[in-house]
Amino acid sequence: MTTPYLYKFTNKETNQYYIGCRYTEGCDPEEGFEVYASSSRIVKKMIRENPTVWEKNILLTGTTELVLLEEGYLIKQHIDNPLCLNGLSSDGTRRKRQPKTNSVPDLDVELYEKQLGNLGERIKKSRITRGYTQQMICDKIGISRSTMSNIEKSVGTTEIGIVLKAMQVVGLTIIS
Repeated sequence: MTTPYLYKFTNKETNQYYIGCRYTEGCDPEEGFEVYASSSRIVKKMIRENPTVWEKNILLTGTTELVLLEEGYLIKQHIDNPLCLNGLSSDGTRRKRQPKTNSVPDLDVELYEKQLGNLGERIKKSRITRGYTQQMICDKIGISRSTMSNIEKSVGTTEIGIVLKAMQVVGLTIIS
């Protein structure tokens, strides 16, 4: 069986770490360093030289697409941290990042806020139409009233998974 996963290898002595994912045929989050010790030649060598100082933490399991997406997101967040081993060249120096010519466009904040606001309003309207109280939704999906209030007010810090659960409970979908 194949279980794609996102991992973080951490050196317990130096606090250096490496973030990666594995999704090849037959991969298993329980496999040890003797089976898989990173795609980075430098990190693999460091682990093989002294495996007892390294620990492996599984951050996420899921589809290949999900673990790849989350890996990219986390690396982007950590790449400038001197303890992060991602982005090292074969001689151990940090690679210079090249600006991307086909980079993702900037976030249209106005459109984002409009879409988010619309979603919160739709959830609230659907909840009220069905005769559900906020507390009923909270009990069903395991969140606090303040979180439910934030969803309906479209506070942008609410996790998308919670928003999707609330949508499902009140009968809304994002897939038509």
